[in-house]
Amino acid sequence: MGEFRCRNSGKCCLLTHIEVGIGVGDLIRISEKEKIPIKQLLQDWVGLNPFSTDKEYVYEYELGIDMPCSFRQLGKCSVYDSRPLNCRMFPYWILANLPKHEIRRRIDSSYRCIHETVLTKERKERYKNYTDKIGSIILKEAELTDQMMAELGFKRIVNIRGATEDQERELRKTYKGVELQKKIDEVRIEFCKRNLNKQDYADLPEKVAAYIEKNNLRGQCARQEQIDRIEVVNRP
Repeated sequence: MGEFRCRNSGKCCLLTHIEVGIGVGDLIRISEKEKIPIKQLLQDWVGLNPFSTDKEYVYEYELGIDMPCSFRQLGKCSVYDSRPLNCRMFPYWILANLPKHEIRRRIDSSYRCIHETVLTKERKERYKNYTDKIGSIILKEAELTDQMMAELGFKRIVNIRGATEDQERELRKTYKGVELQKKIDEVRIEFCKRNLNKQDYADLPEKVAAYIEKNNLRGQCARQEQIDRIEVVNRP
């Protein structure tokens, strides 16, 4: 027990209801580091996925990892050095900002990596400093990503109120608490995925790749070297 240490369980990489957003900066850094064209990343690993909003039943389709994540190979992340910023943030933003009792309430006990972390004052401050620096980059690159998706016509919001009501009613007979919410999230996310007509977005990989080059987004996003420096100086 002590510092957070990933156990490579794959729980945050494989569960289909997990939402891992991807920004243009992530695409650029993975493409450059791993020598994978952005168009190919958007064909094989990243796609348009539903994300929950601050309104219940309302989901917004955004760029995200297609779960389960295909970057996970042989039990580990194959792009770890260039992994997305949201992957770097987990679970440090939780450990840095939530009190222990709230962590226990929100995160089920199977996440031993989180629950066995000892949160000293110094550790929480270090985790917070790290997440603040990474988080500021995420916010900047999210603006670029949102603008790109809007200009390309790929922004879409749906309200699924009532669509999964029968399934949720059955789940409430068996589950409760954190486990119930996880099951409900799974049902809602899967419904959103099934009801997205991917043929309508078949040109997304080509258009996004072209937009990034045309608008010089490489020059507006954080370089991998900048992320590496944050990791060295503020490594949790």
